[in-house]
Amino acid sequence: MRNELSVILDLNESQSHTLGQLTIDRPLGSMPFGAKFRLIDFPLSAASNAGVTKTMMAMPARCQSILDHVRTGREWQMDRLGGGLFMTFQENRALLKDMHRFVTHAKTPYTAIMGTSEVANLDLSQMVASHREQEQPVTVIATWMATEKLLPGMLVLELTDNGLARDLVPAERIRHVKGEQVLVYLQASVVNADILTIACDRELEHATGKNVQAIIRRMMNDFGANVVVHEGIHLPVHDVKSCFEANQALLDYENYYSLLMERPVHTKAKNEAPARFEHTAATHRSLFGTGGSFAGTVQDSVVFRTVTVAEDAKVRHSVILQGGQIGAGADLDYVIMDKDAIIEPGVVLHGTPEMPIVVGKDAVVRAKREEVLN
Repeated sequence: MRNELSVILDLNESQSHTLGQLTIDRPLGSMPFGAKFRLIDFPLSAASNAGVTKTMMAMPARCQSILDHVRTGREWQMDRLGGGLFMTFQENRALLKDMHRFVTHAKTPYTAIMGTSEVANLDLSQMVASHREQEQPVTVIATWMATEKLLPGMLVLELTDNGLARDLVPAERIRHVKGEQVLVYLQASVVNADILTIACDRELEHATGKNVQAIIRRMMNDFGANVVVHEGIHLPVHDVKSCFEANQALLDYENYYSLLMERPVHTKAKNEAPARFEHTAATHRSLFGTGGSFAGTVQDSVVFRTVTVAEDAKVRHSVILQGGQIGAGADLDYVIMDKDAIIEPGVVLHGTPEMPIVVGKDAVVRAKREEVLN
């Protein structure tokens, strides 16, 4: 598929505004996930596994963390001669011009367009094969989901009588009927490259300035789209609660295998020592990154690299991002702790499954000190 498919990653995602403190200083695509990954690793890996060598990233504002993580694209085999990783920092009409230029220069018959908020290990080779067999110039990737599990920001496929997708309906407009299943769009599609360039030209001619996904929706309206159903696990990241649940889902081995092992997921390499566990440490059903040090209890948690948990500290049902420090005797339950945050000794933070407590990046949480009266 080296000369058959190019990829556009649309990183200008509205979900960046719904994760509160977690996306104040980072776009959604660079959100850490699963003890060692970032969300952008999944579409990049899907492209790499399909042999794609020509990829364009439509960069969001505050994109330094994306640049630091992706660099030349070497980990995803995108720094090859004759291909490469291209970045555009434009938006609206200028972005459409850059898309047109990229697709024209890539000279591939098909282009895949993907985002990062619907986490899945997609098989682009299978999707292109299915697309090639159909008459429609657009193929969209979706998964079945019960209506009661839909989240704001998700898009549901509206189908024609012959099974083609003709529109994307916001989940907020769907009537939630227990047990009823709908097809949720995974923000991934395969498009005939010549039709995509025509669509970009049309939007430029009418000065609409629509975003990337709006162009996909317009093509669906015009032609109808073939639907490929993704059978593997799908973990949406649309708000704090779903981000927490997506990480926690990886503690189930079947989910872990489906998302991370059926096809390789690549990420930026870190040359660090393995995590160290002291004789006082007690762990159960948790994921650990490299370079950490653990002397306390960690249970049902996802713990990233270079985290320290002191003796007598308890971490349960939590997500601890890289560089976190948890002091002696601290007690955390249902907490998301952002990068390089510090929990001082004796602090107690108890959230709930419905509302995990978020500790911001570089924050320092101190225990309440009782006043001593003379």
